[in-house]
Amino acid sequence: MKTSIFLILILIGLVFVSFDFGMDQQAVVYAQATFGRGPNCSGRGLCNLDASDTQNSVGGVDNKLYIDSLGRMCMDIDKSAISVIVAEQQFVNDSFYIDAFLTIPTTITTALLMPQDSKIAPGYYPVDETSSRFLITF
Repeated sequence: MKTSIFLILILIGLVFVSFDFGMDQQAVVYAQATFGRGPNCSGRGLCNLDASDTQNSVGGVDNKLYIDSLGRMCMDIDKSAISVIVAEQQFVNDSFYIDAFLTIPTTITTALLMPQDSKIAPGYYPVDETSSRFLITF
């Protein structure tokens, strides 16, 4: 009886270990986001989203894009990469607003194994904030 319980616990442990290794293998894409909409990108939303070959490019905000365990694309943004004014304008009431469909570039969809014609739909998206990061879940 004790041996059976021990074997079951080992099998359960192996399942959790396998799950953890799978999560460590997720694809991450560095992307440059230009926040804003409309003329001169002055409103709320995203004017542009492009894959970046480096973690630190100039002219926009570098962030990590990945697919979470529920199959949603997430954008992880370092707070130090954006100004307080932009953060206050874009992340209102723990949400991020997009007013029109935004086509996700093929370089990003390919790297994240998403359908090539993927788009971010208009709407409000939750933003989780930590002391150093913003995390938007689409």
